[in-house]
Amino acid sequence: MRLSVIIPTLNEVASLEATLASIPVTHEVEVLVADGGSTDGTDTLARRRHRCIGSLPGRGRQMNAAAAEASFDVLVFLHADSRLPRHAFDAIEAALQCDAIVGGAFHLQVDSPHPGLRLVNWAVNLRSTFLGMPYGDQAIFVRREVFRRVKGYADLPIMEDVDLVQRMRAEGRITILDLAVTTSGRRWVANGVLRTTAMNWMAMLLYVWGIRAGCIRRLYDRVLERG
Repeated sequence: MRLSVIIPTLNEVASLEATLASIPVTHEVEVLVADGGSTDGTDTLARRRHRCIGSLPGRGRQMNAAAAEASFDVLVFLHADSRLPRHAFDAIEAALQCDAIVGGAFHLQVDSPHPGLRLVNWAVNLRSTFLGMPYGDQAIFVRREVFRRVKGYADLPIMEDVDLVQRMRAEGRITILDLAVTTSGRRWVANGVLRTTAMNWMAMLLYVWGIRAGCIRRLYDRVLERG
């Protein structure tokens, strides 16, 4: 099974090096960096090793642009400040041996010594396991033909990952792998663990209740600096 790893970026030069280093690139793995107009050299760094696909900014828009250029059978969407676990691709391949599974994500491990983030790890993994609703920082993966059938990411200012997963679930099963993606704790630490966690849950609830993504984004930006 061959995989295309897609990394959306916008001024992520400080984080991207470690993310790229976590990806074992072989003839069965390609990496596409989907850049939204970085001015800090992110695109230059990406091009040293991989393909860099430019697009207008917007995480969903960027990932769609790179997905359209992807060559392989499975798409893995990885945030620029996150690192895949060892044997991630083996775990994805094993999961997708079941035809009923259309995609999934990993558990989450926030990379920070802050004691409150242990609770964040627990809450995120509980939500994704029992509700089947992972967020984008858990490295969502999907069969490419399923991604095409559901027409990719919607052009939303926030909750584009939740929207995609909802449409994937209409196509088949979502699985949450036991391995954990490690993601930066910068956003939680900068904005406060409780406030960030509460805002994330509030955004999810508002979206489920049918509040428009633009309204949720404006509220989110008032409460947090979105990283």
